[in-house]
Amino acid sequence: MSARLVLAVLIVAFTAAAQSEKQKVFYFPKPLARTAYRPPMKPVTRLADLKAKHGGEENWRELVIDDGNSKGYMVQEGPGSQLRGL
Repeated sequence: MSARLVLAVLIVAFTAAAQSEKQKVFYFPKPLARTAYRPPMKPVTRLADLKAKHGGEENWRELVIDDGNSKGYMVQEGPGSQLRGL
């Protein structure tokens, strides 16, 4: 009976210690005011539209987000192609 009691106390102690560890929090800067959409940004970018715009190109890169805080690209590169600089 005492071995079960010791085991129960150890389990409770380890559980409490695990819960007391600080969790890491990551922040992403949020702008104070919402940025207006400027070309080439749009509220929605559809892959079908980008494929039609670039026709039969094997490699292409399209800037879809540029709000002064973040940049995001849609990228199409064929197998074995070298990574190009942005």
